[in-house]
Amino acid sequence: MGFLNILWKKVSYDRHLKYSEEQISKIQRRKLIELIKFSYQNSQYYRELLQDADIYFENIKDLKLEDLPQTNKKMVMDNFNKVVTDNEIDKTSIIEFIEKNPEPNSLYKDKYYIIHTSGTTGQIGYYIYSKDNWELLKAVGASRLFDHFGLKRKKYCYVGAVDGHYAGVSFFLSPINKFEQYFYKDFLLVDVNYPLKNYVDKLNELQPDVISGYPSVIKMLLNYQQKGDLDIKPQTILCGGEPLTAQTTDIIEEYWEQIPYNFYGTSESLLMGIGCGQEGMYLFDDLNIIEIKEDNILLTNLYNYTEPLIRYKLNDLTVKIDKENKKWPFTYVQPVSGREEDLLWLRNKNGKLDFIHPIVFVELHIKGLKQFQVIRTNHKNIRFKAVKQENVEASVLKVRIEKRIDELLNKKKMSNVDLIIDIVKKIKKDSNSAKFKLIKT
Repeated sequence: MGFLNILWKKVSYDRHLKYSEEQISKIQRRKLIELIKFSYQNSQYYRELLQDADIYFENIKDLKLEDLPQTNKKMVMDNFNKVVTDNEIDKTSIIEFIEKNPEPNSLYKDKYYIIHTSGTTGQIGYYIYSKDNWELLKAVGASRLFDHFGLKRKKYCYVGAVDGHYAGVSFFLSPINKFEQYFYKDFLLVDVNYPLKNYVDKLNELQPDVISGYPSVIKMLLNYQQKGDLDIKPQTILCGGEPLTAQTTDIIEEYWEQIPYNFYGTSESLLMGIGCGQEGMYLFDDLNIIEIKEDNILLTNLYNYTEPLIRYKLNDLTVKIDKENKKWPFTYVQPVSGREEDLLWLRNKNGKLDFIHPIVFVELHIKGLKQFQVIRTNHKNIRFKAVKQENVEASVLKVRIEKRIDELLNKKKMSNVDLIIDIVKKIKKDSNSAKFKLIKT
């Protein structure tokens, strides 16, 4: 394990880029059967789920993908300890670990990376990656996320939520204190929880070669470039975590003279696809099986054997499109769109409007919190609706929520904002759209 393993995986997966679509389909099929067999033997939950569908070990080799039962976040999280294939892993200890070890690159039991997210459903989810998984992702990412990846050392900047086990920052920091850190000549974390103007001078000093992060926040940085306060010229811009709009693409091209990459990844599978600007996107069919449905997609993660995710529902949307002379032998789709949430605009103690990015709430983790929704009643008041886990007192959860939200507000100089916390049994969907809204403004 280590750099040599990453190098070997990179060489192996680079070969796939020259394969035919038929060869990639065979790889998918082989990996799917191996995953199902392993899950049947090592995951109590999947064994029971498959048996309920009249699927047994001896006929796994003959099954079709559509024969497999579908799953979703609620099913996996409600049965978490039965889903995972390592008996040393349990949900309670993961929550304790996150509370005591907020650093993104700290390892659970010294061998697992933990990613947590509520997504846009407001329900907390936990996703586990082994060291081998992580090294595979670094190997594949080096080739597919950067066209000009090489031995030259570069300066990197990440823009996003950075104070927890979030997918983006965890992946960005994974080379730190390892051999791969050699490729980071220098780096900067731009914490979206703080006012962006705090980072203008630091960015001017760094002069990053590569910027990655949420496109809406990168666009806001470009406001400082337009005003002349920021003067940088990154050679690679990697946008992910939310949809990349045509307007953001145009502004990046105008001021930085680069077409941004449109990266698709989730907490459930960090590498799922990549596109360029507003063009289509390649899905990484050798890492995942992505079934495109009318109002969602189904993900089967082909490399994660610790927490198997099989035909797992994601509320993302895309459409397959035909393309001649494809660069890679993968499925080509329209840029994937997820459910967009509004920026939470509030007035700070100086009377100025500032925002809290929705990703801050998407990635929020509070011990004892099962689901939540944030409602802005006006520019100086927010209401936090919370569904508690069964093993926590409402009064205790309220204290934890108040402490965490106060920390977020104070970073933005919004200590003047009033917070009302309601502990509820259930959070209703939006009456107009019949969908759940994480943030209501």
